[in-house]
Amino acid sequence: MNDEALIHSCKTGDKEAWYMLVNKYSNLVFSIAYNFTADSDEAEDVLQEVFIKFFNKIKEIEGDFNIKSWLVRVTKNYCIDIWRKRKRNNFINELNENIDSQAKTPEEELLEKHKKEILESSISELENDFKILIILRDIEGLSYEEISESLKIPIGTVKSRLNRARVLLLKKVRSKEDGM
Repeated sequence: MNDEALIHSCKTGDKEAWYMLVNKYSNLVFSIAYNFTADSDEAEDVLQEVFIKFFNKIKEIEGDFNIKSWLVRVTKNYCIDIWRKRKRNNFINELNENIDSQAKTPEEELLEKHKKEILESSISELENDFKILIILRDIEGLSYEEISESLKIPIGTVKSRLNRARVLLLKKVRSKEDGM
């Protein structure tokens, strides 16, 4: 069943359709929340809050509704609220996808760990507008179109801000590496 059919079924009280929607999108919401908060408990809380909000909104949904974009936007907003409330200045993300599977010497592992810490620290120092773009595009792999729709900004703006975010991130990483 496509999203439109699932939403229609949810409106009629079909619990199975609701579980299918939650199951389909919970990994995306959790992943964005975790990458932003670096705390699995907070990410779980965001996941629950986002789906509660969606459950309360579902009866109002009409016509052409992109659930994925809506969930990304609401998740981002919840995460920014958490960040603001707690005045977080750190952003920790597990970036294990690109770790080489070959056995490494202790020195190589230490250097890799240090580089990862520099990257995480540098991302955490970015403004929220830049941080969310890095998360959505470079970590979550969303397309420019999906990001544009989710954040309600033109594709050209997404591309230019993402470019600025990457340039700033690179400068931060290089300045920290130079300070080693």
